[in-house]
Amino acid sequence: MTSSTLARPYPSSDEAPALSLAVSRPAPLADGSAPVAVRPGTETELALGVARADVVRLAFSARVPTPAAMARLVAEVTRWADDVGRGPAAPPTLLDVEVVLAPDAAGVRAARERLAYLDALAGLGWLPASTRVVATPGAVVAAALGLARSVGADGVVLLPLAARDAGTLELLVAAHDRATPPDATRTDLT
Repeated sequence: MTSSTLARPYPSSDEAPALSLAVSRPAPLADGSAPVAVRPGTETELALGVARADVVRLAFSARVPTPAAMARLVAEVTRWADDVGRGPAAPPTLLDVEVVLAPDAAGVRAARERLAYLDALAGLGWLPASTRVVATPGAVVAAALGLARSVGADGVVLLPLAARDAGTLELLVAAHDRATPPDATRTDLT
């Protein structure tokens, strides 16, 4: 299944670079005009993506289980881009972040407990709780952008774990877009 994301760079504080924000949603088959994106599963796929893709999308996994491990991988992507001569033309690195919305603080705690229980049942070799954003609608965008910023990614793609949250997330991104100065441009990313 392909996915299409709508991303917009956001200006941030003077110390931090601008980040993009997007919501992943199903998309029709590519018509050839979409940028080439890579979601690498192996080191070889990552090296090819850095050399040839327009966008590199990274996700937490058993191989990259913590924000510190992701920060090292993002730094490695940057080094590889320099090594293959892409330099300033290096593809942006987007962080895929699983997101769950909850109505209030009690709902956030309950959702985190349910997800921890499901993670334990699944027997995962890593704890995704530190890499997943479970937040209220008022806090989800800042939390996801903060996670992306903390690992050095150029942007974040919100991956709703509950289908019902996709529309709300798109509305939150649109509201964030309206609050962004007009000099930030919208970019379609895959």
